[in-house]
Amino acid sequence: AIAWSWELLTEVYKIDKDRLYVSVFEGDESEGLPMSTIAFEAWKKLVPEDKIIFGNKKDNFWEMGDTGPCGPCSEIHVDCRSDEERKLIPGRDLVNKDHPQVIEIWNNVFMQYNRGEGGSKDDFPLNGELPAKNIDTGMGLERMAAILQGVDNIYEIDTTKIILDKATEIVNVKYGADNSADVRLRVVADHTRTAAFLIGDGVIPGNEGRGYVLRRMMRRVIRNMRILGAENPVMKDLIEATIKAMGPQYPELNTDKKRI
Repeated sequence: AIAWSWELLTEVYKIDKDRLYVSVFEGDESEGLPMSTIAFEAWKKLVPEDKIIFGNKKDNFWEMGDTGPCGPCSEIHVDCRSDEERKLIPGRDLVNKDHPQVIEIWNNVFMQYNRGEGGSKDDFPLNGELPAKNIDTGMGLERMAAILQGVDNIYEIDTTKIILDKATEIVNVKYGADNSADVRLRVVADHTRTAAFLIGDGVIPGNEGRGYVLRRMMRRVIRNMRILGAENPVMKDLIEATIKAMGPQYPELNTDKKRI
């Protein structure tokens, strides 16, 4: 899994190896968890050791909840900063430090243990190893799109940008000129897209449950567009832009376009 993830990122997607860092679990004495030696040895075959970062249980041990399957994980991070910034501070020093341009794009989770219930509500000890271990591998699709398309955030990738552009056209506001307006435009794009999919799945605006969530999202779209200067109804045009953007990947949006 580690070799395949590296191959995909560097040979297929052509991400610069120099910008990539990997992390492995350092172990945790309090729970008797050993260091991820298998992952460490696998990475040493692919990257220099100064590209390997040891992470604690917070960063490199994945759990689905208080109880259930869990295990150490090995992440891949990419440094999207400029060459000048990278010379000042090494990327490895910014991994898992919430830097907006040094981000995780891949995670290999080694499902190895089972966490059960203990004597109190806060006591969930590891109950040994799973009888059947597996590897859960995941990639951030929109993050990857942002990296490959060379944009700063997931709101500017090709699909979401279509919705952003429609919003700016309606209110005659230039995206990128004012941060507060940009935040509102991103909310509009994100919530419009979610609303389209919810309605496509059969949810309708209402006073409770999923219907109320949808109603609040639509309300936020309309409110932010009015603050940005919209004077007429906006949802229909924004939804049409959403279907144009996402329809090729989700044909049910086109099929249900009239109803949505």
